[in-house]
Amino acid sequence: MLTSCQLGRFAEEHRDYGCNVVTVQACYVAEELFGQSAGGLTHGGKIEALAVLAIHPLVHLERVSGSSDRAKGAHVDHLRRTRTYQPVLSDIRVIAPTGWYGDPSGATEEEARDFSETTASEIATHVSAMLSELRKLNDVLTDEEATQHDSGIPRE
Repeated sequence: MLTSCQLGRFAEEHRDYGCNVVTVQACYVAEELFGQSAGGLTHGGKIEALAVLAIHPLVHLERVSGSSDRAKGAHVDHLRRTRTYQPVLSDIRVIAPTGWYGDPSGATEEEARDFSETTASEIATHVSAMLSELRKLNDVLTDEEATQHDSGIPRE
């Protein structure tokens, strides 16, 4: 986690070098795309299994058994999957005694490839569109700064 001082320095460098930065929560993109068919975004569930299978197809899903109570796991997991506050858990078993509460069954290598390609494509499409809009905004800002400089208006 970055401190406010580090964030401030990052923002200065971001401005100085003219970079645009977009952060993506890929798990939430995947949830939007596959959540309904995969049983939602759960710890150790199908969405997470597909993400792992896409990278390492030697996962042995046939060995999976004994998921913790889904209702309790979902309740506690919701505490850490918010836009505003994210507690850092010292032990994932706080969410579920087994460490997971999802159901990864039914995940296949073929579905994992589709999952990976679809999620990556969705992210690339949205990030490209965002960066395009940000470049337009930066161009307007640059034009305004040039106009202020040419007119003798001091910049802040």
